[in-house]
Amino acid sequence: MNQDAIVFNRVTKTFPKAAKPAVNETNLRIEAGSFVTILGASGCGKTTLLKMINRIHEPSSGNILINGQEITKMPLNALRIQIGYVIQGIGLFPHLSIEENIATIPKVLKWSPKRIEERIDYLLDLVHLPQSFKKRYPAQLSGGQQQRVGLARAMAGDPAIMLMDEPFGAIDAITRESLQDEMIQIQKKLNKTILFVTHDVQEAMKLGDRIIVMNEGTIQQYDTPLEILARPANEFVQKLVKSDNQFNQLDLIKAEDAMVPIDSAPNASSWGEARVTGRESSLKSVLLLLLQPEVSVVWVVDEQDIPVGSITWEQLKLKV
Repeated sequence: MNQDAIVFNRVTKTFPKAAKPAVNETNLRIEAGSFVTILGASGCGKTTLLKMINRIHEPSSGNILINGQEITKMPLNALRIQIGYVIQGIGLFPHLSIEENIATIPKVLKWSPKRIEERIDYLLDLVHLPQSFKKRYPAQLSGGQQQRVGLARAMAGDPAIMLMDEPFGAIDAITRESLQDEMIQIQKKLNKTILFVTHDVQEAMKLGDRIIVMNEGTIQQYDTPLEILARPANEFVQKLVKSDNQFNQLDLIKAEDAMVPIDSAPNASSWGEARVTGRESSLKSVLLLLLQPEVSVVWVVDEQDIPVGSITWEQLKLKV
């Protein structure tokens, strides 16, 4: 089992003149390498929870640990350098070129020019931006391209932890979906610990290995997307995720979350009338495959098209 990257011990944050805490008596453990989405309406405390990790907001009480070390006992700059931070407003320096923006933290870390140049090239490829963009300025890029640069800049120092505060909220729907898909692939490749704030249920379900559902400063449920949909902890969670609509649930659950894993890949000749889908496919797409004549099983395959699990009608019924 992975160790806990981030731990909250009875953390409360109360802002001056506020009638009640923004975050109240919160205990939380974030496992290293996990992608955790934080879901809730405006004012529920999700952004405050996020910003206490890099000490933009200081807790009123309780303590937060990163890799076992209490963050208030760490120099502030040392803490923030090891945490990538991406916001909705992007926050690129308008007077700096794209390569200069990305190089900000590596220069603070006193990396060699060669290492910085290699890192910039690597990150531009990772976020699917051409190398020709290095000399451009933020104003010369679209909103989606600027957000990719912001993501590259946050990853420039190779931080183990990434904090993302509604980073795709101001992006058009098509670009947003593309960025979500890229985030999933980046996480699989780099295995960062990511906390991602959103008010969009579908985005939270699509991205998160686990989801924190917040309301009025308290965590209502912290669980996998499948468990939150199938077994909401209370009426608030049920209403938020509309868990009574079973067909919509299927669109939010990934095939890999519902499959039965297999120890060894079956021979292709034995597949018969089975169909194949990717691990990131929704159960709604699996249902459509199972509705085809003579199809009784769907094989779930990895990125190399090797079967890693299977879903049958019987298994699908257990998930809805």
